[in-house]
Amino acid sequence: MSEHVELEALTRALGNELARRGRHGRRHVEVLPVVDEPAAAPAPAPTRAPTPAPAPAPAIARKATPPAAVPKPTRRRAPAPAAPADLDGFRRQIAHCMDCGLSAGPRGSGALVGRGAARPALVFVTDYAGPTERQYGKVLAPEAGQMIANMVTRGFGLQLAQVYVTSAVKCPLGQGCQPSPKEAKACARHLAAELELLRPGAIVAFGALAAAALGQPATGGIEPLRGRILPYMERTPLIVTAHPRDMLADPSLKPGVWQDLQLLIPHLGPA
Repeated sequence: MSEHVELEALTRALGNELARRGRHGRRHVEVLPVVDEPAAAPAPAPTRAPTPAPAPAPAIARKATPPAAVPKPTRRRAPAPAAPADLDGFRRQIAHCMDCGLSAGPRGSGALVGRGAARPALVFVTDYAGPTERQYGKVLAPEAGQMIANMVTRGFGLQLAQVYVTSAVKCPLGQGCQPSPKEAKACARHLAAELELLRPGAIVAFGALAAAALGQPATGGIEPLRGRILPYMERTPLIVTAHPRDMLADPSLKPGVWQDLQLLIPHLGPA
């Protein structure tokens, strides 16, 4: 019974409270429990495109370190070697000559030294050798050499063992080539050394180049030098005449050459 009364009392009190609120309006706001919201995740930092790695600098081509400069020689040419003591020494000297472009470097074709007697009665000096002479390894080609042999044996009455044949320019040249004045001058000292060793009784110069190498310049050709005895080193009789190759090309030159050679007969020793 008491529980029923208590329930009615609570109901009545609740009704009174609702009526009162309806009359006066809601003055109190029901405080609702605050539910903690999960903390908002921090805003992601603005995404930045990854900075591309800098491209490697192009490799700088390094210049090859040049070799150390070779100091220039104080002299343009090595001093002249001592005069050879004999013909064998002379031949060795010629074999190592590097005085001009004919012998230096890959163009060098090997010198052709003279042949004959060590103390000749007569020396023939031609100008230079060409491809044919280089092929045979002689200063004169066989046909020209045979012509000289006939002059010696039939004209002078000498034996071939009494003569010596050499050239003014020791290195052979190519077909149709001639030595330059510089090359001829570079070789003149070799001819002088050769004749100093030979000490011939007389000398025949074939052509203008040979005459110039023997101290008789033939600027106007050899004709002004022909027909007379010329001195070599003030002691050796010398004549200048036409070259054997010219006589082979023009046989009409032979009588004039023979007249030149006859000038030397009194200066030659007995056979």
